[in-house]
Amino acid sequence: DTVFSLNVEEGVPSFIFGDQAHIRQVLINLLGNSVKFTQGGRISLTIKPLYSYTHAITLGFIIKDTGLGMNTQQVNDILEPHSEIAEDGTVGLGLSVSKQLIEMMDGKIKIYSTQDVGTTFTFTLKFNIV
Repeated sequence: DTVFSLNVEEGVPSFIFGDQAHIRQVLINLLGNSVKFTQGGRISLTIKPLYSYTHAITLGFIIKDTGLGMNTQQVNDILEPHSEIAEDGTVGLGLSVSKQLIEMMDGKIKIYSTQDVGTTFTFTLKFNIV
């Protein structure tokens, strides 16, 4: 069985204003990738405040899994627009779409991965506070 945990750290506002459809798509793509490649392990999503402004906040999102992980070449290739998902664990199109969506919302994404250990996706987004 795979265990999923969600951690929303103190300081994350209850209500924020952002691009709901694009944020949903990014989370579906990244969490879906973790679910696909994690058999009998752990997947976690952590949301934490990074920078606070008067009416805005930058949040950090961390998706960590104990799945198959990727080698250095896969990590380098994974966010390229030409990438596609393959059953053997190679890179996926949804991840390059996620990168484009995050950057369109003025955020940044990073990937840390070790083959046979797991992968961590981190991204940041700025939101207006409602």
